[in-house]
Amino acid sequence: VLPGSYRRGDMNGDGTYDVLDVVGLVGHVFRGDPPPYPDFIADTNCDGIADILDVVRLIDHVFRGGSQPSC
Repeated sequence: VLPGSYRRGDMNGDGTYDVLDVVGLVGHVFRGDPPPYPDFIADTNCDGIADILDVVRLIDHVFRGGSQPSC
């Protein structure tokens, strides 16, 4: 991923969607881990907040082949 190029749901910024991104988002949403930078990365469904719906969307993409998080 190019500097300044951020993808929603790519919690660790490595340019791919995988289980590490799911773990990072779960940690942020449910355990209160710090938000990613920039914080909009955690908002995978583009509704303005990071919550369980974002976790579900990312899980759907990573494990079930659902659509890629984007607005």
